[in-house]
Amino acid sequence: MKKLIFILLAVVLVFTFTSCTRVTTGPDVSGDWSVSAIVAGMVLNFDMSVDQEGLFFDATCSDFEISYGAVSTNGMVRFALVIEGRLYYFYGNVQGDYMDGFTRKGEAGEVNGNWSAVR
Repeated sequence: MKKLIFILLAVVLVFTFTSCTRVTTGPDVSGDWSVSAIVAGMVLNFDMSVDQEGLFFDATCSDFEISYGAVSTNGMVRFALVIEGRLYYFYGNVQGDYMDGFTRKGEAGEVNGNWSAVR
């Protein structure tokens, strides 16, 4: 009987510790990306260079100002571009060397386009 209780206690402890593991890293988006997008009727093709630090990243591009770069622990990505004086947010998913998603005018405005990028 004592052995059975000990085994059950060990199983409960293993499940407790493994279920409490928290994922605190997101996908790696560092590097050079070629982006293609349709944003509010504009066709855009540009290259951006990403320098990631944890869940946030800085990106540079010769054509646009890029800000608010971030990834999530579930594989999502977000960044913003200033295009013709307006701020557009790019939201999407990362799958290795490929990202894609949709765009919004502002952070929570209407969806107005889509985009993809390859590293």
